[in-house]
Amino acid sequence: MMPSRHTMIVLLVVAALIGGVTLIGNDYYLRIFFMMCVYSLCAAGMNVLVGYAGQKSLGQAGLFAAGAYTAALVTAHTELDPWLALGVAAIASGVCGVLIALPSLRVKGPYLAMVTLAFGIVVEKLVGEWTEVFGGAQGIYGIRPLTWLGQPLSMVQWVCVGIALCALTYLLLRNLLDGRFGRALLSLQADEIASSSVGVRVYRAKVIAFVIAAVTCGVAGALVAQQNQYINSDFITFHLSIFILLVVLFGGPGSKYGPLVGAVTLTIIDALLARWPSAQHFLYGFLLLFALYVMPGGDSRRHDAAAVDHAIEREFARFPRLKERREQFAGTLSGGEQQMLAISRALMSEPRLCLLDEPSLGLTPLIIKDIFNVIARLRETGVTILLVEQMARQALGIADRAYVLETGRITLEGAGRELLNDPKVKAADLGMH
Repeated sequence: MMPSRHTMIVLLVVAALIGGVTLIGNDYYLRIFFMMCVYSLCAAGMNVLVGYAGQKSLGQAGLFAAGAYTAALVTAHTELDPWLALGVAAIASGVCGVLIALPSLRVKGPYLAMVTLAFGIVVEKLVGEWTEVFGGAQGIYGIRPLTWLGQPLSMVQWVCVGIALCALTYLLLRNLLDGRFGRALLSLQADEIASSSVGVRVYRAKVIAFVIAAVTCGVAGALVAQQNQYINSDFITFHLSIFILLVVLFGGPGSKYGPLVGAVTLTIIDALLARWPSAQHFLYGFLLLFALYVMPGGDSRRHDAAAVDHAIEREFARFPRLKERREQFAGTLSGGEQQMLAISRALMSEPRLCLLDEPSLGLTPLIIKDIFNVIARLRETGVTILLVEQMARQALGIADRAYVLETGRITLEGAGRELLNDPKVKAADLGMH
């Protein structure tokens, strides 16, 4: 099967980046590019957890440590191939993700953030104090790096591996999030009970989101440990958790390109301010507040606000009555206006298929007329509409194809206009005589 056009574009971009990296001879700049890949990997998984599932997490450093120390211990104390050790690190991190996910089945919001923060602090203390296993501040030496043709990877090759892993992660997550699972995760942010009522397995979705975040952070940590051939407790700090969260927020939670945008931007800022740690901490705090309050959608999603405003104005044009009530709460609207609002919400995403179940039920004749006028105009724009309606005259007047049901069985079918004038239809109890 031929790869999609989007996949081909990604592969071409990867090839161009790898070609450009091979022209860089300065290890310092290569190191910066490598860290961009590391933080992009971390943010890609955290974006699934924070941006899609809406779960607050401050335990990223602990997940990073799980992958880093697993790779370190396996390669330093066994003869296992370093590439396989990278896979073992991913599995170990995934297990940690499941352990963190278990409390999320009971707590939400800031309480969940506190649980994940506690996990990060416990891991930080564990690797710092349990010197017999993790080496503490002295760390673990002799970590075997990834190899190619029996030789350790050069800095250029490390960057190429990082680019390839970022591209692979992006393609896998894009395929996953553009489908049913992505929609299920987004529904969790709105209302978990409502999601569960329509068949979303809430607990499973949460656990998978945590595992994805854990695996990407763990792989990133393993790459850092194997590239440095050394890891100690100084790598695992609360500052790292904040930095990864900031990458997600700055790039735009819920945006597929956000992790890359945030990682590139903040890694460059981090490198420029490396000589002034105090300035780094101040700037990260400022950027965190900026991302939360000034641009909550992130840098890569600011353009979405204009699209949303345009969609809202489009719906107001369809239902002028709603524009007159725009300052009111939805619960204070009349029954007819609430029906208009429900239809408008369904049309905001410009669907190709719209299912309407008795939109005229309990409404006044004037509002019924307005609603059916909108349905008729939608039909003319090419939107497919499946309408279940007991007001036969209005429904048949706009239908291309219609079915008449009596006592649960189809008694007549045909073009709407033809059925509208059919004597059998007129004779039936359909509100037309």
